[in-house]
Amino acid sequence: MSTSSLVPLVVLEDVWKSYELGEVTITVLKGINLSIYSGEFVMVMGPSGSGKSTLLSLIGGLEKPDRGTIRIVGENITRYSNGKLKDYRRRQVGFVFQFYSLVPTLTALENVSMMLELLGKGSGKKVETISRQMLELVGLGHRLQNYPSQLSGGERQRVAIARALAKQPPLLLCDEPTGQLDAKTGQEITELIRIVTKRLQMTTIMVTHDVSLMRHADRVVQLRDGIIVSDLRPQGGFYS
Repeated sequence: MSTSSLVPLVVLEDVWKSYELGEVTITVLKGINLSIYSGEFVMVMGPSGSGKSTLLSLIGGLEKPDRGTIRIVGENITRYSNGKLKDYRRRQVGFVFQFYSLVPTLTALENVSMMLELLGKGSGKKVETISRQMLELVGLGHRLQNYPSQLSGGERQRVAIARALAKQPPLLLCDEPTGQLDAKTGQEITELIRIVTKRLQMTTIMVTHDVSLMRHADRVVQLRDGIIVSDLRPQGGFYS
């Protein structure tokens, strides 16, 4: 499949981002140009400090660039007010982080349902049905009533994935989602993310430093010192 037949969901044009640390300015991203297409599973890799998580934060509307343009489905989110960015994050982006951030006093089902209720996606039976479906999709249909303390690390991350998927956003952003997991579980979680987002027709961007996970991606973008040094499409992947 060629890129000409695909629709860019995410477009970054000459994006720069710096941070002030005392009297020192650290430039984390240096003129990033990147297009990510609808339905892709893109893995962003690079050493610590290369700008991976910053790139994800900018795409997710958690931060704004110093200069440059970020377009999501044609909308320039760099022009959004803080209020509009908050709505963008709530409605269009699902987040999965390294730490699961589950509410310990809520069951798996309640953790997912709470997200939908906060978004005003309904209440009662409707929310419970969607939450149950998402947990079944990630293989936790038998763990609905378990609390986080009763789940393994991989199962907790599956709950976090189900919670992010429940609002069915067009864009899923995963920041080191396997960072707290052993190698085998990390492979399983990465493949799970790939399978369920393909099924739900979502675009996924996953940040990781684990090169063994590359085989799950349609495309691998490598960062070093704030610039893109390679953009690879594995043979047999999305563009074959």
